[in-house]
Amino acid sequence: MRLFVLDYGSLELALDVLLPGGGAGEWLTVGVPGYLIQTDDGLNVLVDTGLPAAYYDDPLEAVRRDGFGDWLRRVEVSAENRPSAQLAKLGLKPDDVTHQVVTHTHFDHAGGIGDFPGATLVVQRAERERPRPMYDRLSWPDAVASEVIDGDADLCPGIRLLHTPGHTPGHTSVLVSLPQTGPILLAIDALYLPAVLERDNFKASWSEGKARASGHRVARLAREEGAWLIYGHDPAQWATVRKSPAFYE
Repeated sequence: MRLFVLDYGSLELALDVLLPGGGAGEWLTVGVPGYLIQTDDGLNVLVDTGLPAAYYDDPLEAVRRDGFGDWLRRVEVSAENRPSAQLAKLGLKPDDVTHQVVTHTHFDHAGGIGDFPGATLVVQRAERERPRPMYDRLSWPDAVASEVIDGDADLCPGIRLLHTPGHTPGHTSVLVSLPQTGPILLAIDALYLPAVLERDNFKASWSEGKARASGHRVARLAREEGAWLIYGHDPAQWATVRKSPAFYE
């Protein structure tokens, strides 16, 4: 089994968006990550699909249209950051993706939700039951095979999906068990940054109480499993993570 870290670009945003009340006037450039997990039996599991196409086509106009300008002042992307280009680095085409794990439906995680019609869409029921995704310019793909899960679930041997609600109703984190690297816990947005835990600041959430419980659960599980915890948007960690076409195995 191999884990590839995909680079969908970066955002310069107000720190107060991630740590409400704790970052007034500060700006932070964060990566927009995705992940491709290749299993030994031929599955290609794509975890998150980056930004909507409009953000790759014309970032300034997309920010203006969405009214995000108060907290998002720069989107740094190139053609290389599109999901299809990231997959091409691995010799893959969108049709080669067998499963698309939707960790949650914010604009920087589910922008390409409709671009993999041959993949089984894997999503928590609490997220899928919403009439539209959280970023409501998106819509749920039609005529796509879906695997709607309730709570924690094993997608396949070595890939454990963790229901970590709070950031959104059906937020999912992912525990990947690699033969050489060992366990890696992809917190996604259950934990943006180490400072979220250090300050116990979970205000940037759909439900602060659920987000706090999920964030502490992810941190505890990482300790118990001896897992490398990859935060959702930690610039310091992002600078050190091996990006595709390099991989962890």
